[in-house]
Amino acid sequence: DLRYRLLAENVIDVIAAGDNGGRVTWISPSVATVLGWRPEQLVGSLWADLVHPDDRERLREVQDGLLHGKSARLEARVRRTSGEHLWMNIRVKPVLDDNGAVVARIAGMWDAENEHQAGEALARTEARYGAALSAKRDPHVFLDAVRGDDGTIVDFVYADANAAALSWLGRTLEELQERSLLTAFPGHRASGMFDAYVRTVETGEQLVEDERRLRSEILGTDAWFDFRGIQVLDGLSLSWRDVTTKVKTRNEIAEADERHRLLAENASDVVFRVFADGTVDWVVGSVAELLGRNDDDIRGHSALDLFVAEDLGDLEGTGVRLRHGETVVDTVRVMRPDGTHRWVSRRMRAVMADDGEHAAWYVLAISDAQAQVENQRALEESERQAQDLAQRYARARNEALDASREKTVFLSRMSHELRTPLNAILGFAQLLAMDELTVDQADAVHQIRTGGRHLLELISEVLDISRIESGRLSLSMESVAVADAVNEALDLVRPLADAAGVRVGRVDGAACVAQVWADRQRVIQVLLNLLSNGAKYNHRGGTVEVFCEPLPGELLAIRVRDSGPGLSADQIGHIFEPFDRLGAERTDIEGTGIGLTLSEALARLRSGRLEVSSEPGVGSVFSLVLPSSALRTGDIGVDEVEEVTPTLGGTAHVLYVEDNPANTHLMERIAGLRPGVRLTLAPNGALGLDAAMRDTPDLVLLDLHLPDMRGETVLSRLREMPGMHGVRIVVVTADASAGLAQRLTGLGADAVLTKPIDVGEVLGWFDRTIGGSGS
Repeated sequence: DLRYRLLAENVIDVIAAGDNGGRVTWISPSVATVLGWRPEQLVGSLWADLVHPDDRERLREVQDGLLHGKSARLEARVRRTSGEHLWMNIRVKPVLDDNGAVVARIAGMWDAENEHQAGEALARTEARYGAALSAKRDPHVFLDAVRGDDGTIVDFVYADANAAALSWLGRTLEELQERSLLTAFPGHRASGMFDAYVRTVETGEQLVEDERRLRSEILGTDAWFDFRGIQVLDGLSLSWRDVTTKVKTRNEIAEADERHRLLAENASDVVFRVFADGTVDWVVGSVAELLGRNDDDIRGHSALDLFVAEDLGDLEGTGVRLRHGETVVDTVRVMRPDGTHRWVSRRMRAVMADDGEHAAWYVLAISDAQAQVENQRALEESERQAQDLAQRYARARNEALDASREKTVFLSRMSHELRTPLNAILGFAQLLAMDELTVDQADAVHQIRTGGRHLLELISEVLDISRIESGRLSLSMESVAVADAVNEALDLVRPLADAAGVRVGRVDGAACVAQVWADRQRVIQVLLNLLSNGAKYNHRGGTVEVFCEPLPGELLAIRVRDSGPGLSADQIGHIFEPFDRLGAERTDIEGTGIGLTLSEALARLRSGRLEVSSEPGVGSVFSLVLPSSALRTGDIGVDEVEEVTPTLGGTAHVLYVEDNPANTHLMERIAGLRPGVRLTLAPNGALGLDAAMRDTPDLVLLDLHLPDMRGETVLSRLREMPGMHGVRIVVVTADASAGLAQRLTGLGADAVLTKPIDVGEVLGWFDRTIGGSGS
């Protein structure tokens, strides 16, 4: 204890002890030397009374920590006897008893005035340095060297940067300090600038790099910079300036000077200085090459003598234009000494005298335009020939279009004319099939119906192909649910497949849930053709499967795979040619030979296509590729006609407006199958309207092609009659043109039946009418 006390009383620093209340209980004599106080003056005093008011908050934090056994160190201003305050470094420790409780505290204090003043001076210096650095307009950074294990500099890190550098680099100081120089800008090593930085730090010599070209990661291109740098401690003070524009401008000037020099040495133009009276003063350029003359032949002579007089035009008007400051440009011929002419381009301008009214002299420049004139004449001749060719092509195209339209009209008319007798042929054949026939008679009726259907199918397909070729086939584009279209086509082809002993079905997959942008009925038409071919050209026990596959470019392939005999490469090359059945015409398999031709043409409409792949002995895959639809609609069902069983004893008055005797006779035979039907016949439109006016029918069957008026007119007038609003009107026509049903429905038709009619379908309308009349 004595040793410690002697030590405390004789040290230069002030040592003191205090209680938990913050009062001084003992203080070393050195306090008199440091602060001017006698020890007895301070014993019992509060520490807080000795500390400057601005430092007491920090002192309270330290005292709170001492109560919890924590040592602390702080810098505070302590009052001297003179009333002034002295900066002191104070270290405080708690004194603990055997139980670990804080019973007192010991403090050591020493003079920190000089240290504090030095710190303030350093802060002021740093503030002045920071202000000076920020004021620099050029980018400026401080880089600290990063040394490897062998002491060599391997990289630099950013220590500081001014605002100009941060703006130029596009980063904050914190972002720069997180990355090294070579990490942020690896191009410094390849450019040699990194080695220059290292040399400056190692040798202390100033870094001066004028117009150094390097890849700028900031500018994204090659750029030119001036660099200045000096060694600072173990680092580098570096500034730079982008001089790309200056270097580029200087280079452009040098290049322009070189171009002008080369132009003057190699110019093909000839330039004259001409006095106001027209006399040539001097001439430079390829005089001999262009004019066939030498300088002496031109100087002192009139410039007008060089040109063909008839090309010069109005000389007085040209002079006026020149004196008004206009540059006159024209193309004229020069006369060469050998008597030949050469086309040249001539440019003239006037240099005005001091009075501003008269020309002092003229500048005349001519250049060779012979090739230009010849090319222009050749171009004009080519354009004339091209226009003539375009006119001939337009005439030929119009003639071809007219011929195509006439062909389509002809085929449409032929379709109507052929369907009319077919209506009677197939209609009576259907009626015959309902009778009791011998085996030979039944076979004959079957052959009539088969041939008639074949002819009808051929007529329809030829007409569709003609419409596609003429661009007159209208499509109803919509978002089509693939699964629904496939299922409908499968339902339609299943009876044919069952008869052939072929199993047809759909391979379930996620792709078939998609939708395509197409005409729904045409999609079903193509699928039905592919499925029926797969069933017809197969073997008993074979299969036809439908599956879907998405393709790049938002396309969907609906694939029909069969287990038939397959096709050779040569057969595939002819598969889409019309009427080429690839040898099937020698078999008993029915077909027209244009179904695939029509399907391929339909697929190509609206950005689709039909593809085929096959292997002999294995089978074929036909793929209908269509654009996917972005739309997603609900399930698309198939409308079904409600079958109505006629009421016993019911009757129905049916009015049939038709001028063809065979068709009227057929309808009489069909009506005879339903005793409840009372049939009225009208051979033209006027009689049909009169009949409907006298006796309101329950059902009207209306032909469109009547001898006295259009069927559409009759339809409209029937709908205008007071008693006809609820009467069903069914159009029966041989016209199979696209969009007809939609147009007639808009006029008031309930349905459209296309000739040749289906007897069962007509009987269905009779039955619904009898059932609806209830009489």
